[in-house]
This record gives sequence, structure tokens and C-alpha cells, in this order.
Amino acid sequence: MTDKTIDVDQLAVLAIRANVAVSEFRLQGLVVGLLTTNPNTHEDEIAAKTLHLEDTPGFDNEALTRFVVINRESLDGDGMDFELVPSEEDIAGRIQSMQLWLQGFLEGFSLDAPKEPEPDVIEIVEDFHVLNTTEVELTDLDADGLRKAEFQVEELLEHVRVSVLLLREYLH
Repeated sequence: MTDKTIDVDQLAVLAIRANVAVSEFRLQGLVVGLLTTNPNTHEDEIAAKTLHLEDTPGFDNEALTRFVVINRESLDGDGMDFELVPSEEDIAGRIQSMQLWLQGFLEGFSLDAPKEPEPDVIEIVEDFHVLNTTEVELTDLDADGLRKAEFQVEELLEHVRVSVLLLREYLH
């Protein structure tokens, strides 16, 4: 049995090497959205679907395909190895990267979304849309408020991670 633990640093490097004109956060969301609706589609096809974003000079197809493979492997099995690409260090950066990830996921998911999704699928997608579009105000937080906000963001990131795994289960 091979170790499928995702190397998030490697994913970030591959996203940069792929030279697609989106952030690594949005790219992973897009790829995971596509893999959620197309779990058996070949890596090259998933990579090609991401290219609808923009044709970028210097694009590295090998890096993008490897990026897809790593994400697929992390989602397969029990999904415990699946992680979102690491986000910025401060809370505002984590929120922004989560929203970029969700934007990519919703875009990838919508490319091949089921025509008549189950209510559970609709609920998760609606949750993702709300999280993606909600503005968060972080000004005037004292140290305790900031700690609570950081904890809540980590809970939201875990909610997103688990919801992706549930979507895959509901759809397949």
C-alpha cells in the first residue's frame, strides 16, 4: 500500500510551475471540483478542462497533470489525506485563500454538475457559495476576538474539506 499523504508544499510548487493564470488556491479548488464530478476521468482530460481559464505562455502541462494526480490520490480511499493548499499565515489571508479555493471549486464543479442534484448536494454547494461571497470584517478585534476568529476560520476550512468528501460520496 502506498502512502497517499498529500504534500501540500509540493502542490503549491506544482501550481506555480504549471504557470496557469490563477492562484494555487483557485487552481486546487477547480481541479477538486472537476474531480468531484468526474472521479474516473483521466488526469490529462482534467488538466485540459482547467485550461479554459486562459492560455498562458510558459504553461507546464506535466506540472499541471502531476497536480491533478496528487489531488486525485489524496481524495481517493478514505479521503483523510485530502488537504486544501496551505493558505496565508494571517487570518485575512486564510479567508481570502479559502474564498479563492471555493471560487475555483464552484467553477470546476459547475462544468459537469449533475442536472438534478440531490438535496444534500444542493445544500453543500449553496454553503460553498455563501462562504465564497460573504465579506468578513476583522477590524477592531482584541486578542481574544482574533483568537476566536482564527479558530472559526480553521473550523470553516475543515467544514469545506469534509464537505468535499461528502459530495464525492453523494455523487458516486
